[in-house]
Amino acid sequence: MLAAGVAMPAFAADLSYTYAEVGVAKIDLDGEDAMGFGVKGSVSVHENVYILGAYSQAETDDEYSIMGITDEISMDSYSLGVGFRTAVSETVDFVAEVSLVESEIEFAGIDVDNDGELLSAGVRAEISKNAELNFSVDHARGDDDNETGFSIGGLYGASETVDLGLEYGSIDDVDTLTFSARFNF
Repeated sequence: MLAAGVAMPAFAADLSYTYAEVGVAKIDLDGEDAMGFGVKGSVSVHENVYILGAYSQAETDDEYSIMGITDEISMDSYSLGVGFRTAVSETVDFVAEVSLVESEIEFAGIDVDNDGELLSAGVRAEISKNAELNFSVDHARGDDDNETGFSIGGLYGASETVDLGLEYGSIDDVDTLTFSARFNF
């Protein structure tokens, strides 16, 4: 294959792009703690293209009082996107994704929506038959702002179809540590 004038390998890492994943997350929102859960999935529709989607929900550990009203802060997020992958070696794939994201923050019955896009570019590397590392630079563009961050993580193959994952992500003032189980198809 020839891309942008640079010869690219014609082989790809043995990485799955068709999976379902569930996880729990510990979130630091500018010094405030929250716990959450999420589900996400991906379906390969072509050798180099996949569709991805996700849903997550989180709630602060503490209640907050604003103008005499006390409640926890809860957050919901939905995304749907498309990804592109290409091999850069026998064990490493370059990946790029773009997703539409809808987020909602709720406090005391008041909802604030923020819709936007999430752009990611990075690598997935198969470091052994049972282990994968991944890294991406992420850019979120919403109704009111633009933020850039990163994600780094790994997967360990507990069986042929189940991986256990750990991922750290940071974007602006939100840091997330996620533990997950991925089911490959």
